[in-house]
Amino acid sequence: MNRREALKRTFYLTGYTIAASTTAGVLAGCKADVSETWTPALFDKTQIDTIAHLSEAIIPKTDTPGAKDIKVERFIDSMVNEFYSEKEKNAFLKGLKMISEFASTLGEETISKLGAEKTKKIMDHLITDAKAIDRMNKNKEDEPAPFFKQLKNLTMLGYFTSEEVSKNVLVFDPIPGEYDGEYPLEKTGGRVWAI
Repeated sequence: MNRREALKRTFYLTGYTIAASTTAGVLAGCKADVSETWTPALFDKTQIDTIAHLSEAIIPKTDTPGAKDIKVERFIDSMVNEFYSEKEKNAFLKGLKMISEFASTLGEETISKLGAEKTKKIMDHLITDAKAIDRMNKNKEDEPAPFFKQLKNLTMLGYFTSEEVSKNVLVFDPIPGEYDGEYPLEKTGGRVWAI
């Protein structure tokens, strides 16, 4: 089985839907640029702040780093810019615009200035909206995923494929040995393996 097929099967088994553009990005080794001189390729500063804020709401900092710590917004900028089709890009940009408009109805110019309660209100709205769009597009394969679904998938993908998370949150073995599906988590300190 080749790497592409293995990746697809992994995502299907975990319930993670994956678009062809996302597969292309992962296989091409897309990752976040963590340098001090980084500038967004596609999004403006407000959009990057929105993506960072929402990503942090999806994977907040606890005893492990949050999405902002990993700079997931940079990964998302790279993925959407380099690997998304025009239709997918437009859907993502439309979602960001909707977020901006929703934030202004809550009395703020940007979502990053909203507190936890108002951010939760936006997240709930996005989830409800994504479910409605999924039902409406159930039999339409050429329609891009709803904004929240794209954002969540990219956030999780960027987070769990980052070098920092692979090495410091998950268990990482650069030269893996034999596969053991019943390997006790106690031996890894309760952490799962990085792929």
